[in-house]
Amino acid sequence: MRNAMRIPVSCICVVILSIAASEPGIARERSDAVSLKSGSVINGRIIEISPEGTLRLETSDGSILAFRMAEIQKISRECAQSTPQESAGKDSAEGTEPLQCRYALTGGIALPTGDFGSVMSGAAKPGFTLGAEFELRFSRNVGWVTQFNFSDNPFDEQAVHDVLTGFMGGGYDIGLSLNAKPWLSYLCVTGLKASAPLSPGFTVFCTGAMGVFIGTAPEITVSTYFGSFTQESATASAFAYSISVGFVIGDIFRCDAKYLSATPKYSQNSGDPVEQPTSIVLVEVGVEF
Repeated sequence: MRNAMRIPVSCICVVILSIAASEPGIARERSDAVSLKSGSVINGRIIEISPEGTLRLETSDGSILAFRMAEIQKISRECAQSTPQESAGKDSAEGTEPLQCRYALTGGIALPTGDFGSVMSGAAKPGFTLGAEFELRFSRNVGWVTQFNFSDNPFDEQAVHDVLTGFMGGGYDIGLSLNAKPWLSYLCVTGLKASAPLSPGFTVFCTGAMGVFIGTAPEITVSTYFGSFTQESATASAFAYSISVGFVIGDIFRCDAKYLSATPKYSQNSGDPVEQPTSIVLVEVGVEF
């Protein structure tokens, strides 16, 4: 009598589960386990239960197996349900990743290098920089970025004063004084960014980009006992490129070092344009969101 009752109870359970699985608006991933009286357990998906008492099961490899209900000891099922929106999100994760937009705001120090920092050329001193970045991320590892940076580098008045005093005065006091405004630099570049997560909360990246550099040369006033001279400020633009490397912690906090290079030609006091090689290392910290 106990065995006779076990079969219809199993049938009723399967029918109820089949009706629940057909509920509109809900997607389910089914995993059925059919335990036979012989001791075997067959996993798959129940696709049919006939009135004659036959159960058909589709296994993971696509095979169709049939069992008489009298052979079955127990039927168990697990249903993982999700809404259509969740199903669509899963399909997206398994297929092509959606485009993502990322933004960054940074600030730090601007270190002049090469001719730009030389007393006999640019005579620029370390200053500060502010930056912003927009990234269109194609995947977890590759994105297209557009970067903006503003840099302010003071003119090294003391170093230039010492050089001019030795050159013009020959050791004599000529009453030399300098008054100069800072170098101003504006950078707008675009290019590729490659990222590599080294751990769940730590990602390193590198960027190569090119674009436009706009620089403003300082106005410099030189005064002596014999008179004064003013070199007017001038603005020029040039092709520029930048290379940067850095890391992001917790997908928020960011630190990077960026090298930029350009060679603008400045026209000052109506003279011939003068090339001023400009290279700066920007050390920045900031946030991403």
